[in-house]
Amino acid sequence: ELFKEILILSCNTFPSNPMNSEFQAQRASNPSPEIDGKIADHEDYLDLLSQKISSAQTHLVEASENLTKGIKDNVGSVNDARFAIEQMMQCAEQHFKETAAQIEQLNAARDEALMRARQLELRPVVPRDEFQRVLKKLAELEVELEEEREKPIDVEKRSSTKANRKTMKVPHDHLLAELEKENFETDDSFVEDDVDKDPDWRKTPQPSRRTKKFTLMSEDIQINGRKRSSADSSDVKCQCKTKCQAAYCRCKKNDAQCSDSCGCKPEKCENRNNATVTRFFDEEKVALAGQAKKMRTE
Repeated sequence: ELFKEILILSCNTFPSNPMNSEFQAQRASNPSPEIDGKIADHEDYLDLLSQKISSAQTHLVEASENLTKGIKDNVGSVNDARFAIEQMMQCAEQHFKETAAQIEQLNAARDEALMRARQLELRPVVPRDEFQRVLKKLAELEVELEEEREKPIDVEKRSSTKANRKTMKVPHDHLLAELEKENFETDDSFVEDDVDKDPDWRKTPQPSRRTKKFTLMSEDIQINGRKRSSADSSDVKCQCKTKCQAAYCRCKKNDAQCSDSCGCKPEKCENRNNATVTRFFDEEKVALAGQAKKMRTE
């Protein structure tokens, strides 16, 4: 009986109250549904551990009673009693060690559960009023967004925008007149140039080639109600760098002679009142004659 009481007292070392009064007061002052739910889960786990401990204590008591009963039935002498007591003490010691280890593990699990509950309680939580205010603001913004989506488009504003775009467009006739004016003011001395007969000819850059397509049509363009013709040759001034005998010379093209107002060089120009005039086809004949003479001598 004394051994039974010792076992019962050693197994009752597990405390019955899982939380102190201070912790309960803090929970009541600052309630939180999320934390309360987690704490309730830990409390249920602690209750389960307590039930397991009680069950272990019951099995231990039953085992000790069965052992004592078996000893009483089988012991017939003092030596048998001594041997039975030794075996009982060994079994009791083994059961006591196993039970103590289980109690230690359960106490560690209990302390860990209490620590987690304490951490959850001390974790900063957004106030419930502020959370409700944010939800309300979000609902208002969603309503405003739906109203903006369902709002009809202002047709008058849209039509005025299209009208402004139309007024910003430049008329096609105006652009054509500006283009004709630019083509009329360009230099026509580059029209119908014979590259094989011109010793000073160089390839025209790409941008100038594009403008040349417009200058080819400049003679037939009407500006201010009249066409450009050879009658306007008095205002023509060439800017040649050679002898003014090529087809691109303005004065030569309009059957006019170069004057002092032209940009050509007088010492090179042969389209003035000079006695000597050299043309490309004359130079070509002289060159052919020189080649024929050279062949005869050879």
